[in-house]
Amino acid sequence: PGDSNQVAVPGSWNEQRPELDSFLGPAWYQRSFREPIGFDPVAQSCVLRFGSVNYACAVFINGTMAGEHEGAHLPFEIDATPHLQRGGPNRLVLRVDGRLRRTHVPPGGGWGALAPGCFPSTTFDFYPYCGVQRSVLLCTRPARGLTALRFLVDGLEGARELPCGQGHAADNACVRVGVKVGGRDCNLRGGASRAGRIRSVRVTLLDARGEAELARGEAALDPADEASVALRVPSPALWA
Repeated sequence: PGDSNQVAVPGSWNEQRPELDSFLGPAWYQRSFREPIGFDPVAQSCVLRFGSVNYACAVFINGTMAGEHEGAHLPFEIDATPHLQRGGPNRLVLRVDGRLRRTHVPPGGGWGALAPGCFPSTTFDFYPYCGVQRSVLLCTRPARGLTALRFLVDGLEGARELPCGQGHAADNACVRVGVKVGGRDCNLRGGASRAGRIRSVRVTLLDARGEAELARGEAALDPADEASVALRVPSPALWA
């Protein structure tokens, strides 16, 4: 198009185009892509993973909004599977808006600058470079799998302070691992009635070298596709 510019990804448009030096958005990105070789839409999901986009990003695939994300400092993923055109080129379009808002992290806009005449009007001491700041990956993974993992130390057995400032020790640590499974069930090919469904999870904890097994547990998923596995770790290595 007549008013479009090519920019490198990852990168900031402010640094690549002099005429966009003070432009905070919104801006539109577009490019075409094809599904990964060997992608199986029955057993797999095709995911776009964005390392970082500053600040708000809406993702469109073949003219349909596939998802959106706000926040420049964490990666996010968009499931492209329902929007793909099999065997043909797919059009990826992003709307990226880096304009400052009081509700952003860090907040900006209307709060006054650090120094008179400073642009943009922020209370933080760096320039809010805008754009697709880190790599974008097209990934395939099983259609159903782990979506969240949480570790909680429930308590220490035999906790004590070591002499001569050597830190602390304990006989055992009680650790609870929370697991959440997401995605879609994938029916097997050939009209099979069985479903590729995850019904339980097994957690194995290894030592720091990844060699010796310290603890193992297993639990069934509840109706919300979550499970909690309790582990008893002998002689844990404590942080302090």
